[in-house]
Amino acid sequence: MTDSDAATTAVRRLLRDPALVRRLTSGTDLPALLTDLDLADIPAELLGEQPPESTPAEPSGVAGVGLALLAAGRPGPVVPRLEHAPPATPTPPPGDGPHLTEIKVHGQTLRAAKLDGELRSVPVTETLRRIQPLFAGAGITRLADITGLDRVGIPVTMAIRPNGRTLSNHAGKGTSLDAAMASAAMEALENHYADEWRPDTFRCSYRQVRQLGAVPEWHDLPLARHAPRPESWPYLWTWGWDLINDEQVALPVSMLHMGNRDERILDLCAFQITSNGLASGNNLIEAIHSGLLEVIERDACTCHKVRWLRRRTPPPVLDPSTIESAAVHALLDRLDEADVDSVIFDCSVDTATPVYMADVIDRSRQVPGTFRGYGAHLDPEVALVRALTEAVQARTITIAGSRDDLFRHRYVHRGSEREYERMDALTSGSMPRADRPGPSEATTTVEHDVLLLVERLRGAGLDRVIVVRMSDPDAPISVVKVVVPGLEGYQMENFMPQHRALAFAAGTR
Repeated sequence: MTDSDAATTAVRRLLRDPALVRRLTSGTDLPALLTDLDLADIPAELLGEQPPESTPAEPSGVAGVGLALLAAGRPGPVVPRLEHAPPATPTPPPGDGPHLTEIKVHGQTLRAAKLDGELRSVPVTETLRRIQPLFAGAGITRLADITGLDRVGIPVTMAIRPNGRTLSNHAGKGTSLDAAMASAAMEALENHYADEWRPDTFRCSYRQVRQLGAVPEWHDLPLARHAPRPESWPYLWTWGWDLINDEQVALPVSMLHMGNRDERILDLCAFQITSNGLASGNNLIEAIHSGLLEVIERDACTCHKVRWLRRRTPPPVLDPSTIESAAVHALLDRLDEADVDSVIFDCSVDTATPVYMADVIDRSRQVPGTFRGYGAHLDPEVALVRALTEAVQARTITIAGSRDDLFRHRYVHRGSEREYERMDALTSGSMPRADRPGPSEATTTVEHDVLLLVERLRGAGLDRVIVVRMSDPDAPISVVKVVVPGLEGYQMENFMPQHRALAFAAGTR
């Protein structure tokens, strides 16, 4: 058995033993706990008892076991020596700091003008041309147009990546087939980079990493429900860049990396791992823009859904007659002609960005179940289009049946009478009504949109916007993970609502 295997086995043994987990989470003396784990298969020097001469001696106890876990779960070199981390940088208190006038990452100012009438700086056909040479290396074998599997007719596509660590089928949607093809392909490339990402890392406790540099508050990290998450455990960290404070910030690798299952075990599965904030673009600022909109969208919808679940208060329903956009009405008309009902919720919150959630359900019941989509943008029309097309995408990929994150337990309630009764109630006119969508506040450049979004996050009391670059600098596209500590995330199986959702549900925010 290798040293890595022994370390992984030891932590797996801990997670399977309820008594040991209780000791871990209750603050029981961790050195004694590690002794009980029987780590005899790991050489003594890796346990911190005889640290290499070039490495400063770690504190006793759980920090010492950091070296034992350094190499586990990841091929290639790691960065075990804490002196390799950048020096601490003073962090301004929340709400302080200058008004941002430009977006910088590691001193590089990011700019991109939008094309006339477009959302991005490059035509979608050019994006497809640029990314096609990446398909073989990313394991993308084909792009499939699955629009015809449904009668709605709104373009939906899939990118097939058979050996993907996280997914093998990636979905895309759009108002044109080219846009849907690019959407699916970019999602597949995002996941490829997130699966294969190899950052510089170091392993130490949260308490130690606070001495090395800036780090989010512990309660602002996406902690997993029911997982042990002691601050004194040696987690694996890497560095991202904070756009607001213009500094490096440490983040746990396990909340960023999509393909490192062994390292998640070594980190006690303490953090939620989702694709929230994982985004791509024709350039770095486009990728940041997309990632920011996603984390804002997810936070807003999760806050409303937690309140709906806890207080039976749904988000306000948008009256279609108040929508002035021809593009949105064209989508609604297409759904109605296909015998599909729709309802749109306004999920905007204190981040001051339009966020919508759309539900669609088949009146004929030929496709059972309610399907949901989300959208956020400074232009309410764009947010509405994205929510509706994503709901249709969810419906079409379910019909296709090949998506590998559609599990049997999610079908248990699909098509029940209760779902149709719920939709009838939502469309009856008795629900709270949303305000009429306002005018677009999108600008003519991507960087100014990002500046607006960042300033609105600061206005909501969020003091960090962290960008982690996952693609190679010389790649024809950029892939990033955007993290805004304190925002809520996806409601997956290990989701645990944080203070924003709980305060929103309680009516105190």
